[in-house]
This record gives sequence, C-alpha cells and structure tokens, in this order.
Amino acid sequence: MHLTLGILRRSQAVSYTLYFFWLDGFAVPAPAQVTHAVRRLRVVVISKSTPSSNPQNMMKQKYPEPTVGALIFNTENKILLVRSHKWRDKYVIPGGHIELGETNLKALIREIKEETGLDIYDIEYIGFQEFIYDEAFWKMRHYIFFDYVCKTDGTKVELNSESEEYVWVTLEEANNFDVEPYTLRTIDEYMKKGT
Repeated sequence: MHLTLGILRRSQAVSYTLYFFWLDGFAVPAPAQVTHAVRRLRVVVISKSTPSSNPQNMMKQKYPEPTVGALIFNTENKILLVRSHKWRDKYVIPGGHIELGETNLKALIREIKEETGLDIYDIEYIGFQEFIYDEAFWKMRHYIFFDYVCKTDGTKVELNSESEEYVWVTLEEANNFDVEPYTLRTIDEYMKKGT
C-alpha cells in the first residue's frame, strides 16, 4: 500500500486548508487528528513519494493507456531484453503505446522498430496484464499491457533513448538478470503455453 500525505490547497489566511492521503492512487481526506497534528508541527508536505509517485502525474491521465510489448526471439532462440531507466534500470521487453487509429499489431511493429531497429514477424498473442500505479515504472500510470511473442532475423540492435543497453538471453537465462516483474510474468505465461 502506497501512502502519501500532502496539501491539496494552501491559502495566505489559513496555512493548511485541506489535507489528503494518496492511498493506492486515490485521494482520501485526512482525519481531523492528522490535520491538527500536522498544523502543530508546521509541516508543509510529508511524503514518502518519489518523482514517479507525484499525484500530479496521476491526475493528468484520464483513462488507462493500452500498450504493446513482445518477447522477440532471434535465430539462436534467444530473447531480447533492454535495460531502461524508465523501469528503474531493470530489464524489460521492448514495446510502447498504441496510437489513435492504430491496431495492436501495427503499434507493436512500429514500437519495436523505433526502440530496437528490428523488423519482426510471426507475431502471436500471449496475453494481457493490468498495470495500475505501480512504482516499477518511473511515472504513476495506469496501463493495459498486450503481450506478444515474435521473431526477428535482424542481428543489429539500435536502441533509442528509452534504453541504455541490451542482451540476448535464453528464457532460462533471463532469471539471472534484474528483470522487472511484468516481463517475468510475460515469460512465465509464454512458457506455460509450451510454445
């Protein structure tokens, strides 16, 4: 459970007019005892937050954002993992958001090309995951991940600014790297299907 105490509104006449808790992504008014205690301590903001848990980031997003990502197998039957600062320097599968008017498959092909320079084929659906204000990502967002598996014949990976490095690993070797949990679930789902 993520808990942040902060100020929603501040005025000149009254130093602290309305306090709230951010509790699992929702604003909840603080109990009177907490508000009184904070006034006595003259605390402007008490927060366990990081830049990603800033309530402002949550307020900007009105709806969940659909995204696509893929386990990309090369000709040696290894998958591509990229290390990204957006995922707290953990390894992830490449992917990104679906643009308006774009199908999942077109978005996947575009995102993989933009992030890795690779062309993909033999695309198959694995499943979806819900990502709701998880601190695994650098911003508090609500995503719906559509996960795929595909192949590439490409050998030259050209990363864009979203990733710092890449590795080709077997499914089993992925456990030896600092991989974020949603990618691990995608790998597990793929292995359960026995493909």
